[in-house]
Amino acid sequence: MPEKKMPLPSPHQEHLENIISRLPSTPGVYQMKNEEGDIIYVGKAKNLSKRVTSYFRLSKTHSQKTRRMVKEIRDILYIELKTELEALIVETSLIKQLRPKYNILMRDDKNHLYIKITVQEDYPRVMTTRKVMDDGALYFGPKTSSKSVFSTLKLLRKLFPYRSCNLDIIDKGETVEVTKRTIQYPCIYLHIKRCMGPCVQVCNPDYHDMIGNIIRFLKGEYKDIAKMLEAQMREQASQHLFEKAAKTRDLLRGVLSLMERQNVNLADITQEHDVLGYVHRFGKYFVHIFQVREGAIIGQEHFVLDESASSEQDDSILRSFLIDYYQRTPQVPRVILLQEKIPEQALLCTWLKEQCGHAVDISVPERGAKKELVELSVKNALSYAEQQKTRWMTEEQRSTGAAKELAAALNITGKLDRIECYDISHLGGTSTVASMVVFKDGKPSKKDYRRFTIKSLGEGEINDFQSLSEILLRRLTRLAKEQAKGSEDSFGEIPDLIIIDGGKGQLSSVYSIMQQVQLSLPLISLAKREEEIFLPENKTPIILPNDSNALYLIQNIRDEAHRFAISYNRNVRSKKLTKSLLDEVPGIGPKNKKLLLSTFGDLRSIENASFEELSSVVGEKLAQNIKEVI
Repeated sequence: MPEKKMPLPSPHQEHLENIISRLPSTPGVYQMKNEEGDIIYVGKAKNLSKRVTSYFRLSKTHSQKTRRMVKEIRDILYIELKTELEALIVETSLIKQLRPKYNILMRDDKNHLYIKITVQEDYPRVMTTRKVMDDGALYFGPKTSSKSVFSTLKLLRKLFPYRSCNLDIIDKGETVEVTKRTIQYPCIYLHIKRCMGPCVQVCNPDYHDMIGNIIRFLKGEYKDIAKMLEAQMREQASQHLFEKAAKTRDLLRGVLSLMERQNVNLADITQEHDVLGYVHRFGKYFVHIFQVREGAIIGQEHFVLDESASSEQDDSILRSFLIDYYQRTPQVPRVILLQEKIPEQALLCTWLKEQCGHAVDISVPERGAKKELVELSVKNALSYAEQQKTRWMTEEQRSTGAAKELAAALNITGKLDRIECYDISHLGGTSTVASMVVFKDGKPSKKDYRRFTIKSLGEGEINDFQSLSEILLRRLTRLAKEQAKGSEDSFGEIPDLIIIDGGKGQLSSVYSIMQQVQLSLPLISLAKREEEIFLPENKTPIILPNDSNALYLIQNIRDEAHRFAISYNRNVRSKKLTKSLLDEVPGIGPKNKKLLLSTFGDLRSIENASFEELSSVVGEKLAQNIKEVI
């Protein structure tokens, strides 16, 4: 029976069939492109021909996402490589670089924190960062809970008074030199004993010992730190260095106290382990990781992967996540425990060894403490999924649900799919601007936001009614034009509700414009004092209950319009402030302008400066031009 094939996108069928027929049967990497030329998927294969052809065969195992991806394919690129390991290395590199939409990625990685220790510096700093750089520093992460990271650093600072400032401190042997003086030093942390103050202390070997302890701490080597501190304390006491011995004792107590908090004791697990469990719920994959070091759980992380970003089957999801995660974390354990086997498990172990320099075993425990730990990780993933579901349900109530509630309160029969809100901002009548924010299904649609400069008012003139009238006239006139053209532009979308920030006066001025352009759209205004909602032909305002989701939504929209208007007003004023008479001087550029202002302070001082004084700063030619203009 002839093999059934998935229909190729026409009119690109011939081009794609040509590529598929020429694919080699060697290891390599393939890249799928869409109509716009964007790479939408990167994959690797032991046999390029078999793997790529499999996408175009009709199969029950193909997910809806795979079928959707195949419909978008317009071109296929491929790279031949010698081994499957080489293919995996190139695949991971390309995914990291290109971030294709159909590859599983931790797409919220901008929210992940790392603890960074600048070990490449003479006096290392400890800080947080969201980006790992190839700068010689040591990184710990990624961490999904910023609260947990800052709690850890707060505890660390009590135990080990490290520095986190931006001073560049160079060890000169018997002295130190501060070359980048970004702050006044020594700072308060030295005085409250939260920093050793290497910026003012000559040759401080204790500081480097302390940084070593912080690194051990973050690696979970609490027992080693405790043994070392105890030995150090006894040595100091035997030498009658009782003040130092007391400080070391306090450090030891802090570490022992932390060790006691580890309520799960896994003494049988001596090697470094990461334990992963995951569940598939609500269209997302929830991954949980236990980090086990020296027989104790020292940390845990949660990650959420968006199902819509993947064209893969469930058994490949965990493999893709492992590749992505262990590219990001500098600390790869000796053992990784999973709840089920994953494709190419042996190949992944080889790749991890290439990445971190030591052997890594990936296994699925069948019994004992390790099996129980994996089950606990899966249970935690499920618990986290349920917590997120509750949060998303609350957000749903405050968005789509709130929009329905608001429509009912305003007696609007249709859905409030698109809500627009307008606000005016100025400073004493100067730089008057307006904002339009758009909420769709109760959520902000920032790509549809617009901002306006008021053209009908003179500088210093204050008239919010006229400003709103001008903006709504421009908006509704544009709406009529876009509708007539059948345009798909955002301005061509008819709002289901227009909100004006203000009271009856603002509402009346906008309502008259709506009548002028002969448009009938739901229109309200929201007065801030009592949060009263005014309708054009209703004398009595509507007052929603304080705990109403509809009130929460309308306040949120109003506040967003206010924020957007103010930010634009500030930008406009900032640009005006940077302009001065100096901009009218021929031949003067930003550098000379900055030099003049930093030398003389302000425009008046430049005006009063002599020709000789100006010449010494910017030269005779520019000095002559300045004197002629100012």
